[in-house]
Amino acid sequence: MKITLLTAYFYPEITAATHLLSDLTQDFAKYGAEVTVVTSIPTRGIDEETRKEYKCRNNEKAGPNIRIIRVGTDRDESKNFIVRAFRYGLNAYLIYHTAKQIESDVYLVSSTPPFLGVAGAFLSKKTPTVYNLQDVFPDSLVNAGKTKEGSLLIRICRKVERYIYKKQTNILTISRDFKNLLLVRGTPENKISMVYNWIDENQVVAVLREKNILISRYGLNKDKFYVTYCGNIGHSRS
Repeated sequence: MKITLLTAYFYPEITAATHLLSDLTQDFAKYGAEVTVVTSIPTRGIDEETRKEYKCRNNEKAGPNIRIIRVGTDRDESKNFIVRAFRYGLNAYLIYHTAKQIESDVYLVSSTPPFLGVAGAFLSKKTPTVYNLQDVFPDSLVNAGKTKEGSLLIRICRKVERYIYKKQTNILTISRDFKNLLLVRGTPENKISMVYNWIDENQVVAVLREKNILISRYGLNKDKFYVTYCGNIGHSRS
């Protein structure tokens, strides 16, 4: 099987989902699939030396049956909402333009940024797509306080959202709430599959407090009980 993965972020970038996509890519290849990752030039969460190194890695073999193609601008993501949206749109178009020229049995499409969902909708006209819904858009815009429900922007985004869900061949969700939300918004249940996000239980294991580097690094009291949040922290999650 030939699988093409469309994603805005991939290793060595550090985001909430890059390790999941790396795991998927490696396992697909391990079981015999030919995997092509089409992604952006990395800029997030890496140092300048790594950034310069990967700027020249536009088309590379990353292991048996794995090829990574990097496109788009290498400029940092701006904090300005409009500039960032333009950057996302440009990179998503270049990812789509590259991916549609690759012979594939299926396209696996990331949901962030939502421009990739539109790309997946277009690609579904020629090849089956699987839309990996990790974030619900435009709800995240409202939650982040960028705009209000009922605004012109949100009304337009809602139409785009319905188009994306309608055109994808299949949609992966990561929770029952996401699945129920898709059903409420008119997505047929036979198009939806629920797959929880995961961890490698051989790598993420219990550690004795005497050997816990976080306790020693931050000078924490070993006798107290701690709750740790591991994930993104932003306006939409507050």
